[in-house]
Amino acid sequence: MPRLNPLDLPHIRETIGRKLNGRHLLNALQVNSEWCQSLLPSVWSSINVHPPQDGDAYDQQPPPYNDIETLIRHQHLVKSIYQTDGFLMDHQHCLTFPNLERIRVYLDRLESFPTTLLLRHARLTHLDFQGRADRPGSFSWAPLMHLTHLKSMRLVHVVVDISEANHFWTIVSKLDQLELQSNHLFGTDPIIPIMLHHLVFPNMKTIVMLDSDSLPLETRLLWMSHCPNLIAFEWKPYPETRSAKRSVLRQLVRLLETRTWRVLQDLILEGLPATDEQIAAILQNIPRLRKLRLADVVFGAASFQALRSHFHCLEDLSISSDAEHCYEFETGPLLIDILASCPKLNSFMTGSLRGHDILMGPNRWACEQSLEYLGADIDILPGSMVEQQQHDIFERLSHLTRLKFLDISDGYGMNLGTLNLTLDKGLRYLASWTRLESIFFCGTLQSMTEAEIDWILQHWKSLKVFIGEPNRDCEYSRQLEEKLQRHGIIVDSDDIAGACSVL
Repeated sequence: MPRLNPLDLPHIRETIGRKLNGRHLLNALQVNSEWCQSLLPSVWSSINVHPPQDGDAYDQQPPPYNDIETLIRHQHLVKSIYQTDGFLMDHQHCLTFPNLERIRVYLDRLESFPTTLLLRHARLTHLDFQGRADRPGSFSWAPLMHLTHLKSMRLVHVVVDISEANHFWTIVSKLDQLELQSNHLFGTDPIIPIMLHHLVFPNMKTIVMLDSDSLPLETRLLWMSHCPNLIAFEWKPYPETRSAKRSVLRQLVRLLETRTWRVLQDLILEGLPATDEQIAAILQNIPRLRKLRLADVVFGAASFQALRSHFHCLEDLSISSDAEHCYEFETGPLLIDILASCPKLNSFMTGSLRGHDILMGPNRWACEQSLEYLGADIDILPGSMVEQQQHDIFERLSHLTRLKFLDISDGYGMNLGTLNLTLDKGLRYLASWTRLESIFFCGTLQSMTEAEIDWILQHWKSLKVFIGEPNRDCEYSRQLEEKLQRHGIIVDSDDIAGACSVL
């Protein structure tokens, strides 16, 4: 009896297809007709119905946006749509996607989008509406109340008039997740706080509020206080006044002290001028912290001590103190203590790590089997032992065998000393980084040669992104980058966003 090849099984090929994108998926389609048929669900799962523009990234693979017959034949496979023109409106009467779950709309005039079109797609779970910054758009919210499976929503440059307030809050009360960015919500109408006092949002698990919204800070905090099951929230209240932010910070601390959010695990704050004592109070009143990202705050000794109680469960940590306090704390041994003490830490981003602190700290880190993302400018202080320091630091970093992302860019421009990615300085220790996908070293002074590039291509087989100047000689650096490009590695930061899927 002939042996069965697992790759001949359609469900195996379908599983493979879900893991591929861009040119890798295109290559798999060309194996044979059986592979092509098995991978069709992956090809049509997410589509971009917009005219191709110059410079569209190769990793986007929309089916022909103007081939209506082809789209109709495969509309049962479509689960996610991104559109930036009137294609859906032009063909709305002949298009129905029975399995559509997500739709993202970016239009010059949002008010022209027929929300009644959504009613034919009862399985929708996520809506993403984005207008133009210079001309925010509005639309009728009443039809959206009939989308019973809707769980998440993202609004950017959207106007919600006070006349739509009841419809809007009714929809929001059913959601698990909401992201608001630069919207115009009701203005300062005094009826909104009164309305919120009588509402509760028991399903809301995640709130993201970015940039400026017309909704006052106090009203936004009032709304969040009526979300008792909140697990995660991200808040970047730009460009509110400093005094308003301080007032809201005090209210936020009081709400945490009264256990308003008993299951809160993820907290991202940026642009709120929190003191060391306020950050400590926030951390002391979160029962179990999984993710913490802070920017423009004072994170000092009190905050660090409060963070200690979360070391056993902390998975994602990013600390960027304000300019006045950043160097004092972020180059200290406390950050090394975090790496040495957090066994579940998956991502760690900070401004700077001092090579001396790495070497003077524990020989092994608790996060060695969990850390996948590391971002820190690693400073090497000048002296007679610089080369040995680099070898020892590389040897210490080599234990991070699960690392996928590394950013050692010089964020502060201090240039105290660069971790040099060359073989003679110890790069060969990092042969254990077989999972590394992205490396950034912008602003650092490198002296790589073709030998280093050959070594990287040989040992970092998973590498997709390589951003930074590999050599101080601009022409030679360009030649090294071209060699990496010939192996399909992105070397231009402008290409990164485009190479990612839009959905």
